[in-house]
Formats: sequence, structure tokens, C-alpha cells
Amino acid sequence: MDTRRKRDGRDHCARVEADDGIDPRLDELRDRAEARRAAKQKPGYRDDQLAKVAARAIEQELCPMAPAIEHGLGVVHVEVIGAGSHLRVRVAPSRPVADPRGLESWLAAIAPRIRAGLGHTLARKRVPTLSLELVSVSEQWASLGRPDEGEHA
Repeated sequence: MDTRRKRDGRDHCARVEADDGIDPRLDELRDRAEARRAAKQKPGYRDDQLAKVAARAIEQELCPMAPAIEHGLGVVHVEVIGAGSHLRVRVAPSRPVADPRGLESWLAAIAPRIRAGLGHTLARKRVPTLSLELVSVSEQWASLGRPDEGEHA
């Protein structure tokens, strides 16, 4: 008899009544879904997503390599060109480089390996071609249209 009262109470509480009001969780879910839909309709949405995923994947491929560790290389910017068929990746060292040409040739030599690693990460039929560019910190800010760290805008 006691369990039947509990069950009846649960059934009564689970029923939606006219005077219950609005469930705030549903409004929040609706707002989030609308925001997602609006973001997906924004021009360049797919390119932005590809750039984010590519930056993470390239960073993970680059991190364990000895010259990258030695110079503190990191992905600064990924530019998607030609509807995702080509990626221009800007890589910047965190420390001064004594031989930038040697580092650029090393980046050119490992580009196929990084592209293969990128192919494993991306869920695409064709992996975009890569061009890895070594930039200094001042060039990095100039290419992105931002002021240099030393200057105050």
C-alpha cells in the first residue's frame, strides 16, 4: 500500500499541467540550438572548422620532433585556400633561430609526414596540400594585422 502511494505521487508529479509554467531548460536548449544554426550558416564556417582541426593536428605532429622542441616551434596561423584544397600554415619559433634557412628546409622536408598525420585526423576524402612557412614573431603580428607585442596601439 505504501509503494502504491509513492507511485501515484510520482505519476502526479510527472504529469504536465496547464499551470506548471515554462520549463527554463527547454528555453536554454532552444537558444543554444539557434546559436549553433546561426554559426553554421555564417560564411566561411567550414573553413574555420578545418583551420582549427588542422592547427591542432599539425601542432600534435610537430611537437615531438627534436628540432621543433629545440626551437620551440608552434603553429601560429592556418589559412585555408581554395575551398579547403590547400592549407598555408605559419609556424613561429619561441626562441631566436641561428639558422632560419636550415629550419625552413627541415620544415619542407617533414611537410609530407605532417600531411599524412593530418590525413589520419581529418575525415575528408582528399587531404589538403600543405605549405609550411617559418615566420618570426614580428612578421606573425604583421601578417595577421595585429600590432607587435612591443608596441602599444
